[in-house]
Amino acid sequence: MSVPRLSIVVPVLDEAPGIAATLAALAPLRAAGHEVIVVDGGSHDDTVARARPLADRVIGAARGRASQMNAGAAIARHDVVLFLHADTRLPPEAERLVLDGLARSTHQWGRFDVTIEGRHPMLAVIAFTMNLRSRIVICGLIAEYNAAEPYRYRNLRSVLVNRIRMQGMIVFDWKDRYDEAIAALAEQLAAGKLKYRESVIEGIENAPRGLIGLLHGDNFGKQLVKLD
Repeated sequence: MSVPRLSIVVPVLDEAPGIAATLAALAPLRAAGHEVIVVDGGSHDDTVARARPLADRVIGAARGRASQMNAGAAIARHDVVLFLHADTRLPPEAERLVLDGLARSTHQWGRFDVTIEGRHPMLAVIAFTMNLRSRIVICGLIAEYNAAEPYRYRNLRSVLVNRIRMQGMIVFDWKDRYDEAIAALAEQLAAGKLKYRESVIEGIENAPRGLIGLLHGDNFGKQLVKLD
């Protein structure tokens, strides 16, 4: 019996700044025989040009997430269709999690729990539409450090109605597993399975600018200063 394959459908619209990183993270899945389909809704930037080298197929469709997702599903070649937002990363071992989950379930669908990053007001809207019994992990508050007023969660009704669990995570809670984590991450990195992005500023004289940008959320990934 053949192993089921994934058709990953990514609807996009003006996603040029981040689409390459999103698709690059899917490269190991493509190498394993799964396909990535990008469905553009009429971008005015160079989203399509950046996506073509990193996807199996890039097509156009009527603007609208639902219509774009339907268009991608209609041309999917594989057994399982996975819809992925352009600003979202799949968890490690996503292939195993999806296929094992479907094999154990009596349903023909599934989802991943989500973690929301940032302090943009639209995050409250996202939380409102989250799935029943979802979980929100809070693992950093750097955007709060310099804020004149702390961010306040304004949509507690969604937490109640959707039975959402919001929980903090501090890295020191897992200090007894640091060695295990370092070994696992090193193995993933050496195998080319661990992908990451960094923001690098050149020169120690620019370090203050990097720190200020970090507090403003200008960086993507770790903020580093490269010394001459």
